[in-house]
Amino acid sequence: EMFYWKSKIKPAPKKFNPKDKNWVEIWNDVLMQYNKDEQGNYNQAKQKNIDTGMGVERTITVLNGLEDNYLSSCFLPIIKQIEEISNKSYKGNEKSMRIIADHIKAAVFIIADGITPSNAEQGYVLRRLIRRLIRHGRNLNLKNFTRQIALPVLQIYNDYKILENNKEKILNELEKEENRFLET
Repeated sequence: EMFYWKSKIKPAPKKFNPKDKNWVEIWNDVLMQYNKDEQGNYNQAKQKNIDTGMGVERTITVLNGLEDNYLSSCFLPIIKQIEEISNKSYKGNEKSMRIIADHIKAAVFIIADGITPSNAEQGYVLRRLIRRLIRHGRNLNLKNFTRQIALPVLQIYNDYKILENNKEKILNELEKEENRFLET
């Protein structure tokens, strides 16, 4: 795991402390060398691999000298839209606005991939994401808002043809699920 010290106020300490929230993981490497069998034994893999994962939003945050992922270009338009329709500031409402922004982005991409909210498998995961963002919208006194906050996601990722080609489907599915949830 690779960490970045995000604070501009305090200098990075000489010793890493994983409990200090100023350390942010931005990258990790996984060295795949073994296969675990049914008995729990580890055997050398025929093919060894290295998997690397770097968080795009975190990397952009670091490169832009920010301390908050949600103030990066990947999230800020969504946060601004939430602020506008809720008449509330991000400051003091970070938790709910972050959850709404993160979950709406995930939901938009999942719907674009052909998944719709349901009670089974991938559709259930999507339903839970949407309903959680709606619950946090209630913390901000929002109703009938999913369509509005999905629009900045479509603008941020306007070069993704799958989003452009499925725009109405995405917006309609979000709105239908929000209405279903509000009825229950």
